[in-house]
Amino acid sequence: MRTAAVILAATALLAGCGTTTEGAARSATSETGSPATTEAASVTGDQLPGLTLPIDQIEKIIGTALSESTFIPQRRVTFTPPPTLDNPDCASYWVVGSKATYDGSGWIDSWGTVGANAPMAPIPQRFSQPQAAVTEFLTTYPSPAVAKSALQVIAAALQKCQTNQFNVEDMSWFTEQVAYSQPTVVAGSMFEIDSRHEGCAVRAAAKANVVVELHVCGDKDATGAQADTVINAALARIAG
Repeated sequence: MRTAAVILAATALLAGCGTTTEGAARSATSETGSPATTEAASVTGDQLPGLTLPIDQIEKIIGTALSESTFIPQRRVTFTPPPTLDNPDCASYWVVGSKATYDGSGWIDSWGTVGANAPMAPIPQRFSQPQAAVTEFLTTYPSPAVAKSALQVIAAALQKCQTNQFNVEDMSWFTEQVAYSQPTVVAGSMFEIDSRHEGCAVRAAAKANVVVELHVCGDKDATGAQADTVINAALARIAG
């Protein structure tokens, strides 16, 4: 059985399949080009590590033991996909915090963690059994209004690749229609074409001045419900 999306997608950065780019606070503008309305930010970058979900809470949700690794050793970081990704429009499905999506959105700080039920293995090593992983990425913005605007940018990035196919390494993936699993939660998903069993659910939501992006990978038939539960738990940790 092929390696799950889990190890190769949600943890691609740890396996050396993407690159990080250090950034700084970006100034967000409205569609007319004028500065966006700002309000006092309620969450700071220093608070982000404490807002990520504890690994034991994630384990209870997905029913699998995980090992946790902080994959962003410093704040103010975005990510680029590996050069083997043949469709740049699909970057947001393959990596969290896609540089092409986030840069220019007004983000200030970022932090993320990944939990997986197998060691991080370099591609193209395969595993004999399906794997599971949950990747959480948090970013702060100058105000709740800017965070909500950034969420729409993420939704648009996912929509550019919806109902589409892309290839990375030696795998082919198909993305499904982007929707809202809840009124304020953007939902996307993809599955590996060769197996049609392994896949990832992508969720993104804004609360206060924070955007939460989440990738839950594993059994395609279970990841959607798991991702909805995890995103709700993640949002509950943010005041506002």
